[in-house]
Amino acid sequence: MSGCSNQSVLTVEIYALPTVTFSMTNPVVCIEQSGIQLSTKVSASKQPSTSQRAKVFSGTGVVDQTPLDYVFQPRTAG
Repeated sequence: MSGCSNQSVLTVEIYALPTVTFSMTNPVVCIEQSGIQLSTKVSASKQPSTSQRAKVFSGTGVVDQTPLDYVFQPRTAG
């Protein structure tokens, strides 16, 4: 770089998009129902570490307990 006194080198790793699926054994949810555990199964040739992943589930009633561990609370969702 012409005229610059300092340089910086940064390594960037780009990951392939994962295959994502979502299914429920019972698609009917009642507001009185207790929390429903949401789990993930990510399929990719090379996956980033847990700390580098974006949120998997989000929205009203979704509680993020730990990375990749979510619970859906029907009463909170309304």
